[in-house]
Amino acid sequence: MTTAPPAVVAPRSGRDGRWLVDGVVGGQDADGRPITGPAELVVRSGIIERLAPLYGSGPAPGGMQDGEQASQSEQDGPGRTGLVLLPLFVNAHDHGRGTGNVAAGIADGPLEEWLVSLQKHPKSTQEALVGHGCALMVASGVGASVICVNPQGAERGPEVAAAAEAALDRGMRAAIVYPIADTMGTGAGRSRQATGWDAGEIDRRLNEVEEIAANYDDPSIEVQLGPVGPQWVSEATLQAVGQHAALTGRRVHMHLLESRAQRAWADTTYPEGIVNFLDSVGLIGPSVCFAHGTQLRPEELGALAERGCVLALNASSNMRLCSGLAPVALARQAGVHLGAGLDGLALRDDGDYWTELRLLRGLEQAQTGRVTEASAFIGTLAAGGRIALGGAAPLPPAPGRTADFLLLDIEGYSHLLAEGSWTAADVALAIGRPQRVAEVWVAGRPAYARSRSGGTSEATDDF
Repeated sequence: MTTAPPAVVAPRSGRDGRWLVDGVVGGQDADGRPITGPAELVVRSGIIERLAPLYGSGPAPGGMQDGEQASQSEQDGPGRTGLVLLPLFVNAHDHGRGTGNVAAGIADGPLEEWLVSLQKHPKSTQEALVGHGCALMVASGVGASVICVNPQGAERGPEVAAAAEAALDRGMRAAIVYPIADTMGTGAGRSRQATGWDAGEIDRRLNEVEEIAANYDDPSIEVQLGPVGPQWVSEATLQAVGQHAALTGRRVHMHLLESRAQRAWADTTYPEGIVNFLDSVGLIGPSVCFAHGTQLRPEELGALAERGCVLALNASSNMRLCSGLAPVALARQAGVHLGAGLDGLALRDDGDYWTELRLLRGLEQAQTGRVTEASAFIGTLAAGGRIALGGAAPLPPAPGRTADFLLLDIEGYSHLLAEGSWTAADVALAIGRPQRVAEVWVAGRPAYARSRSGGTSEATDDF
């Protein structure tokens, strides 16, 4: 059955709101101190006016004025509200895949075989593909995403612009990645002598990226350079991208060593090391995010960490495409900036970011033999995702900042917080799922709200 996108609140001007929450993950008070326990959150004109620990049972300073609307949790009365405040989730690597691969009849399989089967996917529009994906993401608590555009035709510029519009229409922050691949016809990977675009075509593509970026003065959108993967981009084009990124400061997002076949190609083609080669053309550094990396070796992860790169992990996708396991434990031990990405291939084609987080945490625990602390884990992935998103990234909740956050319904589990046996992060990571996402605010505006009846999600102005 095709998954229908949940309805979302249309983007609008800044809004006001007040909530009492049982716990906070990743938020700070006005003095920059972390908040974990019960707190009051006040938003005025899209800006967080107050985020402070909630003391006592009476009204806290900074409450709503006469005539302003209180949240449902406050109307429910004193005591536990059943809400936890979290920073806005960032999907560090995704593609617009519309209704998903299963609906298109594309089965899971080894990456190289699966790429061939993608040709069966009906041609569509970026509005349908990216728009549907963003609607699912927002309902899961993901209000920001890196979106690598999957071209549907020959002209990249209009499709990249359409993808940006689709994300904005769904109330999302997004880094839209312009796809660059000039030797992708060599499925097994190019040779070092492969010729791709000539100098004129490379310049035309890079100029087109800048033209698209110039059309967006919205801080919710950033346009990034997207050499799809080193095996599918000629050396001359990779070097040109590296030079352009250094000149303009534009971020780069690319796939790296996603499969065993790609590892074999890299070792044969670049015996000096693929990471060393990418470094030589200016594509290793703090403005670069790599996706997957299932076949990266410890010394390569160390090099990425040393140079400040981001690695977007994609546990579900790697499993579905027989690529390997996301190297979460090794990457964290090496000190790499990490984000979590759905890759448009969540386990159920449903955009469920919560399951992705649990998979990554479970992999790390299995790889280390130790429990991964929930709050630090969520914080690590949130921080890496924000770096990957670049200038469009949301900041963690704190007074004076734009309202970017999600509210999770933990009804039935609040007693764990009251007993002090679990933190808010522990509960959120254990039970979070799209159906428990109560509200999502993006760039100072409500982007999603679950219906109060607890039934099917629906658009609503009533908060």
